[in-house]
Amino acid sequence: MKRRRYQYGSLTKKNNRLSEDVWQFRFYETTHEGRRYRRSTTIGTVAQYPTKTDALRSSSHFASD
Repeated sequence: MKRRRYQYGSLTKKNNRLSEDVWQFRFYETTHEGRRYRRSTTIGTVAQYPTKTDALRSSSHFASD
């Protein structure tokens, strides 16, 4: 029996030299075969979400099972 995972992903600020800094949500996705793949998606710019808490609230729909 596999143990339950409680943390679904992490949120980091990605610095860009050519464009605006963005918040990136990174997580693992498990396929039906049991393989795990690292995925990431951009939540928004730092101008849209100035604090990490604001970005976490926006990314809450990604963390739902």
